[in-house]
Amino acid sequence: MAETCRQVLKDCGVSPERLSLKWASASEGPRYVQMVTEYVRHIKTLGSLGSAEGEAGQDALTRLDAAGAASAVSKIRTAYGNMAKKFHEANNPDAYTPEAMETAVREKVMPGFREERLGQEVLMRLGAEGIAGSLLCGLLGAKEDEFEKVMTGLVKKGKVKAEGEIFKPA
Repeated sequence: MAETCRQVLKDCGVSPERLSLKWASASEGPRYVQMVTEYVRHIKTLGSLGSAEGEAGQDALTRLDAAGAASAVSKIRTAYGNMAKKFHEANNPDAYTPEAMETAVREKVMPGFREERLGQEVLMRLGAEGIAGSLLCGLLGAKEDEFEKVMTGLVKKGKVKAEGEIFKPA
């Protein structure tokens, strides 16, 4: 799960350094306070969301909102579940290396997730007046072929309509 979160953050243009996963039991109050204090200190050194990443904070928030919506889509949860199932079926504890997890997430989960996240972000960014496709592609940080695939899917699903170069909500 942590590796998926790191890759999702990276896909959203947010530094994966903003994610920290540490454990403390209920009896480790002082340790918990120390971990939170260190994390807050680290985040302060990174600066506000977007500043460390070199982009506007609102763009990062929009991408994270789109990522949240994308993660709720059943095909994304299914891809993640299938990946986890294959690791379990391998019945090999040595298969759970950080490199193997990183590769599996990148190859099995992230392609579908990215497409879904881009689609969700399109829907969030479209205003009633619409937006030019070239501008929208740039705002998304998408490659042209990715953008065309996402937009074709949204038009087919009846969520977006194209009027020349302008895309509007359907």
